[in-house]
Amino acid sequence: MEFINLNEDTSLVNVTEETNLLVKKEPSIQLLDDSEIPQLDYIPKTNTTEEDTLLQGSCGIEDFYGDASVEDYFKRENLFSELVNDYQRAMARYNLGIGEEYSLVWGNITGSIENQQDLYNYINNQLTDYFNSHTETINNLLTQWANDINLQLSQKLNKYSPNLEGIPTTTLPEIDDNSSRVASTEWVNARLENSEDYNLKWIKLNKTSMFFGDTPQTIILTWDFYNNPAEVYINGISINPSSREYSFPNIDSSFSIHFSYKMNDKWYNKIITFEKVHAYYYGTDSIISSMTKTKNSLMIVNSSTDKFVYLYIPNDGNARLFVDNILGGFKVIGNTLINGIVYHLYRTVNSGLGQLYIKYDKQ
Repeated sequence: MEFINLNEDTSLVNVTEETNLLVKKEPSIQLLDDSEIPQLDYIPKTNTTEEDTLLQGSCGIEDFYGDASVEDYFKRENLFSELVNDYQRAMARYNLGIGEEYSLVWGNITGSIENQQDLYNYINNQLTDYFNSHTETINNLLTQWANDINLQLSQKLNKYSPNLEGIPTTTLPEIDDNSSRVASTEWVNARLENSEDYNLKWIKLNKTSMFFGDTPQTIILTWDFYNNPAEVYINGISINPSSREYSFPNIDSSFSIHFSYKMNDKWYNKIITFEKVHAYYYGTDSIISSMTKTKNSLMIVNSSTDKFVYLYIPNDGNARLFVDNILGGFKVIGNTLINGIVYHLYRTVNSGLGQLYIKYDKQ
């Protein structure tokens, strides 16, 4: 291996450039005259501000940030500058509820309409105008209808004025009628006078009702006084004050009895009603002549082995029948006429049911 002996000064004399040793070579310097030096135009700017300095270059956020965070979250000092394009920033504004042209559509607007005063006032004004317009129209129609009705009534009054004196043009209700029929003053006075004083001991009929289908009967009214009154009337017929009985022959329908008497210059009245009812027929045979007749809606029937129970109900093909308080158990198997009234025949679904408590709900 060859080496240089640095201790000997003569070793450096023979060193040439080809030896590739580190040798410091002095650079050559060439001087230029002034005509060859490039000239630059420089105009100094006065009153330079920080804003001017910032605006000299590009301030686009994407030029300074944009690298995804390793932790996958925003850094506070970046002020959301990690959002580097319009789409990302638009979605961020949308999620934050910041309105813009992309989110200001009806489906995205939230909050109370009352906070939008212009829109709120507009809607209220429209509704007020609508109501005022239609209210005026309705009032005009009502006024017109009132005029038409008054005109029609005046024409009726002029045409039928002879019958508008309070005189009923139809039959009056009975004195004991509780319906809504129009009554005369005479009927009202008789109704108000339906009272009795201490002098009448009692008054009654020999029977208060008659089953439909029975032959006409004589109904007897009886009564008694402590002292004989001055006058006695029954249905407008004068009766001897000492009498205590009055007969109504051949009765086959309901009617009312107006019993009145005069005592110490004062009249007293009593109303008694006789009712003709449609009977119910029941039994273990469908032949009416062998069935039991009743006016009560509760019937007790003892059905023996292999026997059905039969019922005849007037004018009701959908009767609600309860057997031992349970709805049902009967079916319609036919109908027939009894003195002009349609009776529907019901039969139990099963036979041999023993003693039954049957209730007819007349509603």
